[in-house]
Amino acid sequence: MKKLITLVLAATLCMAISSANAQTQNKKARKQAKQEEQAKIQQERIALTTMAIDSSSFVLEADRLQNKWGNTINVPSNLNFIALHGESCFVQVGSNTRFGPNGVGGVSIDTRVTKMNVRKNKKSDSYTIDLICMSSQGTFDITISSSNDGQIASASITSNWGGRLTYLGKLVPTDESTVYKGTPRY
Repeated sequence: MKKLITLVLAATLCMAISSANAQTQNKKARKQAKQEEQAKIQQERIALTTMAIDSSSFVLEADRLQNKWGNTINVPSNLNFIALHGESCFVQVGSNTRFGPNGVGGVSIDTRVTKMNVRKNKKSDSYTIDLICMSSQGTFDITISSSNDGQIASASITSNWGGRLTYLGKLVPTDESTVYKGTPRY
């Protein structure tokens, strides 16, 4: 009888150990599958961002704006953006709470790109895009910096009348953008 009880306990212990080992292996397999999926999504983002920058068809959707003194404010990304499409650049600042000359509580300026320079930093794997844009309101210098996947981007705009505004957000291809263009008055 003792031998039978010992044999049953040994079998139960072996099954419990093998079950715990199987659960650990399943957990490791799920973790590895999740990491592979995230790596695949990251590679797709990098390819889309590279294609958008190469084709000059992207939108920097800003969720924060920063003035020349460093003061930052959270803003809706669908109303605050810089959109580049070929030789046309659309710059907009807007607000959900006010009405303005552009219909979305701010200013919209449709410009023409006169000079564009794209640099890729291979060491930090990022992009820097320098634009000189002309409109009826003057000349704007826009410098856009973006990570290779577009998830971290910023753009600094300076004008010939002395202001500076920095957009902080992400860079997306034009067809994936969710921005709302106001009426440009300038």
